[in-house]
Amino acid sequence: MTRIRRHPEVVATPDFTPLWAVVGTDGGLAVADSENRIWTRASGSSTWTRTSVVMPVVRSIFRDRATGWPAFTDGEGGVVACDPAAARCVSRSVGQVGAVTVPSPARGWEVRIDTLLLDGERIATLPAPVNEIRPQGDTLWVLTRGAGLYRLRRTPLTAVAGPGEGLHNVQNLWWDEAAGVLWALDERSGPWVAVGDAGSVEPPPPPPDAFVDECPVWSRRYFSDPEAGRWLSCGSALLRWSDGGWVLDAPEGRWGDGRAWFTGRGMMMASLPGGLWWKADGRWRLLNGRGRPPADIVTLVERPDGTILLGGTGGFWRLAPGADEAEFVDVRPALGDVRDLRVDGPWLWVSTVSSGLCALPVADPGATAPRCVGRPPQGSRTIHASIRDGRGRTWLSSNGGVGVVRTAALTRFAEGGDPPAVLWLDEDDGMSDREANGFRGDGVVRLPDGRIAFATQNGVTIADPSRLRLPPAPEVYVAAVEMADARWVEPATLSLPAEHPALLIRWSTGATPWAEQVETRYRFGVDQPWSTPSRSHTIGLNHLPPGTHRLELQGRLSGGWGPVATLVVHRAPTLQERTWFPLALAVIGAIGVGAGLLAWGMGKERVRRRLQRTVAERTQELAVRNDDLARLVDALEHERRSLAISNDTLVQQSASLRRQGELLARQADELRQLDRLKRQLIANVSHELRTPLSLVIAPLATLRQHEADDPRHRQLVDLALDQAQRLQDLIEQLFELSRVQAGGVRLRVHRADLREVMQRVFDAFQERGDQAGVGLDLELPAEPAPAWVDPAVIERCVSNLVSNALRFAPAGTAVRGRLSSTDDHVYIDIIDEGPGVRPDERERIFERFFEGSSPGQRGTSGAGLGLAIVRELVELHGGDVHVIDSGVGGCFRITLPTGTAHLDVDEVDLSGPDEAGTPVADDLAGDGPAEGSVVTDPRQPDARARLLLVEDHEEMARFLVDCLEETFVVLRARNGREALELLAGRSVDIVITDIMMPVMDGLELVSAIREDPYLARLPVIIISARQEVEDRVEGLELADDYLAKPFHVQELVARARAIMRRVLDGPGDGAEETGSVPPVGAFEQRLLDAARPRLGEAGFGVAELARVLAMSPRTLQRRMQEEGLPSPSAWLRTLRLRRGRQMIASGGYDTVGEVANAVGLARGYFTRLYAAEFGVSPGQELRRRRDG
Repeated sequence: MTRIRRHPEVVATPDFTPLWAVVGTDGGLAVADSENRIWTRASGSSTWTRTSVVMPVVRSIFRDRATGWPAFTDGEGGVVACDPAAARCVSRSVGQVGAVTVPSPARGWEVRIDTLLLDGERIATLPAPVNEIRPQGDTLWVLTRGAGLYRLRRTPLTAVAGPGEGLHNVQNLWWDEAAGVLWALDERSGPWVAVGDAGSVEPPPPPPDAFVDECPVWSRRYFSDPEAGRWLSCGSALLRWSDGGWVLDAPEGRWGDGRAWFTGRGMMMASLPGGLWWKADGRWRLLNGRGRPPADIVTLVERPDGTILLGGTGGFWRLAPGADEAEFVDVRPALGDVRDLRVDGPWLWVSTVSSGLCALPVADPGATAPRCVGRPPQGSRTIHASIRDGRGRTWLSSNGGVGVVRTAALTRFAEGGDPPAVLWLDEDDGMSDREANGFRGDGVVRLPDGRIAFATQNGVTIADPSRLRLPPAPEVYVAAVEMADARWVEPATLSLPAEHPALLIRWSTGATPWAEQVETRYRFGVDQPWSTPSRSHTIGLNHLPPGTHRLELQGRLSGGWGPVATLVVHRAPTLQERTWFPLALAVIGAIGVGAGLLAWGMGKERVRRRLQRTVAERTQELAVRNDDLARLVDALEHERRSLAISNDTLVQQSASLRRQGELLARQADELRQLDRLKRQLIANVSHELRTPLSLVIAPLATLRQHEADDPRHRQLVDLALDQAQRLQDLIEQLFELSRVQAGGVRLRVHRADLREVMQRVFDAFQERGDQAGVGLDLELPAEPAPAWVDPAVIERCVSNLVSNALRFAPAGTAVRGRLSSTDDHVYIDIIDEGPGVRPDERERIFERFFEGSSPGQRGTSGAGLGLAIVRELVELHGGDVHVIDSGVGGCFRITLPTGTAHLDVDEVDLSGPDEAGTPVADDLAGDGPAEGSVVTDPRQPDARARLLLVEDHEEMARFLVDCLEETFVVLRARNGREALELLAGRSVDIVITDIMMPVMDGLELVSAIREDPYLARLPVIIISARQEVEDRVEGLELADDYLAKPFHVQELVARARAIMRRVLDGPGDGAEETGSVPPVGAFEQRLLDAARPRLGEAGFGVAELARVLAMSPRTLQRRMQEEGLPSPSAWLRTLRLRRGRQMIASGGYDTVGEVANAVGLARGYFTRLYAAEFGVSPGQELRRRRDG
């Protein structure tokens, strides 16, 4: 719609300030100013004339009944009527004039006291009530009561809003030559007509269904080729209209994210992520570059000689006629991202993101440095495009409004002249949003009737150049001069004393539209240069030199500079600055010089005699010093010879030290090699011990279950089983100590409250303390005790100390834990009332395999590795552990720093604790795996599942076969190759395999199974002596479960049967389609009840699930293993995928993003998991549902 400027213009001149105004019946104006003088202006004239009438006071306005002239009254019977055409006034009586009333508003105008409305929209509020409004062409005259005369003009811009409510962020404009309409494409609506008859045309055809998701409306760019017809480019396609439909036409079959142009050579050019392509003779070719390949091209322009200039984020390229290689043009300084190129005579005008509008010579853009102009009063320096209007002006599209500048001024600037003045138009001038668009497509289009369309953040703005009248150069006048407490208003001359404080000169311009954009400049004297133009209207002067100074001021708005305003300032000289003062100083100086010469002659002889005595004394002194110098030279020569001897000695010592250093380096390498071999030996030995140890523990555990009736036999079995488990603990400690000393322990440190760690440890040992008759007391501070630690590692250390204390504490006593802190350290004390530690053993007790001699130990003695491991782990945290004197019993103290200076950056985990850092005290305090982990039999016991056991160790294999044959039909293979041969000819339901085997190991076997399409879904359980986290992760990425040796055979059987139960009970495709749910156990039902209501939360994970179930994540994982369920994260992932498949099957969702959001997963991650789980992408299933 066409808008009215919201800022009324005061109709005034520098000669008077109008307060009362009235319009005569012929359109003439009369104004009473602030001094009660009467001014008139004839209808159609712009000249104001002062009459000879001065009224005592003006109270109200009237209109002469006979002539229709404007009239004024003083409120006491005095009335004058004035003829604006003749600039004369005559007296009238009160009865000869009539009151002025506000006429009925014309063309939708409405007056409400001091407010003007047009069609119900508030346009302006004036400082006084409105007496009358009078339309005259594009101008509305507003006469007020006591505030003068105003006028409002229509804006030069028209805002076109899109269909419906809300913002329409228009990205592309397209003039449809055949239909004669301008199409606008925005982010929320389909193509809509911005200019032209929308009812007579059909919208441009959309892309095919296969490209709808990849071609949003805002990215579509329609353009025409004289030979090939209509084209459409968008986010991921380049389409050509052929035989009533769109046909894909792009290099390599896909479009990427680019733009395309047609050139005068009859070829198409396309900028793609892979470079710049051009099409000629029906074939696409990649355009090569010389100096730098053309990439990220966003615009191009063709010179009259056929040369094509290319612009993009990487710079400029030049493509000569007939060439198949673009030449890189190095423009410095760099202009940044380029938005548009335009050739205008010898100049190339470049619209940029960060440098404004820049001029370069079109013949050679890299020959000179660019000259840039055009920053809006508000917003960035981004200029999207420039375009000429055919009326001698250039229009600019920017993020801060639409700019207008005289083309001749731009040309002078390109040739080296001053920067031109740009007039900026915004919402007050008719725009619905000052921020224009242009980075995604064509944002500026010149219409056939000469109007210009601009795409903006809210609709389309249409500029009619014929309606824009650039304002004339404004007049500037000195408004005031301020100095300390003195102030002069509108002075022409000013006299200052010799000593004066700082001056502040203020100037202003006459009433003019766009006054906020007026630029001014000043100079002192006609022979001085002008200052840099700015919008500041003040200048401060600290001190003026004596004499007369002429301050000249000029203003400009959209063209040349206006008339010069002058202020003459005279400053009186001080005493020192007067002309006779230097002469007086010269006379006084001459007298002083004469007196000085006389005194100098008299004292000359005295000085000569004194000099002779001084020379004799200095000569004697030099002789003495010469002798001293000779002795010093002799001493220096002796020192030089001594230094030469010392230097030879140092060279020999240096060579000897170098040889010793090389020897030490070799010895260090040998020691490191020996240490590595030692750790490797310990690790290998402990590794090789696990398999036979499994064969000891597993049969003993089975035997203990069958010897419950014979107490003697049960006692012997328990003794053997306890010793075997002690041997297992020793092997694990050896292995862990080897890892710690080899640097294999990687801390995951975050800021933790150690009170929580202490509380978890003492809670875990409470039952064991009750069994031993020893109390557990814990002293914790009221305030948090934070430190940067790995909570799991510190918890293990504290648990070890508490376990030792329970072994030595006599029954009836207590083990006390105490936590205290200072600014720099946190202290953990574990105190028992046992025999304590002898002073001479307090350091040795932390050595490996050292057992103290203190009596009173409960149960079996340890291996002497626990405290060594504790010290190693505490020292990793920059802390220390030692024994202190507590007066009774033993007291072990762990000291930890509270800061992070001792830690590597890689050790600090700023995201907080994760699932890997869950408590370990439960494991250390317990006696082994939980009982009751065996699940029920499969549903068809008479048809046992076939199990393939792959194990090279004969004794282990025989034992496992005996244990598994009660539930499964067991087949045996000795390595991976035999297993594959057996799988090729036999039907198998589940595989249990070891890792370390000859010929083909277990990991290679599982990989081969997963790659075979007929065996890929075969369940596999890995059993191995390798217990590192990396080994477990590697195994679980391939297999369905991983069990480390030594293990309880009941657990292995339970896990195998659980996996088989899931295979037998798991829903197939038909179950998911119909929504049936397989039967689940009580614990899994608890899991489902807790997880299903919160599956749509993106942050709902294992930790949140465990919190809902009132258990720790580690306990949750152990419970799920006992129930034969997958890991918590895998279980949640599978539940989300199945929920997503049910949602797709329901037909209530249209996009993959909606389904992914409903199950709490990111769209890309959900798509990958879904395809891997079900063998088809969710998008394909959605399309299949829609088509079906």
